[in-house]
Parts: sequence; C-alpha cells; structure tokens
Amino acid sequence: MAERIAGRLRKPRVPEAQIETVLEFLGEDSEKQAKFMKVTHRILQDYEAGSKSFDNVAGTAINIIKSEFFRIFEK
Repeated sequence: MAERIAGRLRKPRVPEAQIETVLEFLGEDSEKQAKFMKVTHRILQDYEAGSKSFDNVAGTAINIIKSEFFRIFEK
C-alpha cells in the first residue's frame, strides 16, 4: 500500500520529503491509508483527466491532505 500512496503523490510532483512525511504518518494503519486514498482520489482523477486547471497541483494535494489529517506536518 505504501507504494500506491507514494505513486499517487509522485504523479502531481509532490516533493519526496513530503511523501516520506505522509508515509511515516500513515504507517501501517489501514484505516488511515484507506482514508488517504479516498480523499486524494478526486484530485488525482481531475489531474489525470486534465479537467481542471491547477497552478500548483502538488500544493493543492498537500492542502487537501492537511485538511483531512490535521497533525500530519507538525514538527
């Protein structure tokens, strides 16, 4: 599942450091992983279809992730 998550983040060119943070946060928790896949599905679908114009698709993806997983990028 970690490879699918990383692949989903690489498509819109999310930086590797942020991908690692997401993977660490999700860990082996299948509920969190399923929620992640669900919340990122729409943006990936729109991106691949070219149905929406994104100035910064990676930033948009990260903002969606932050809104669903509030403590994901805390230091």
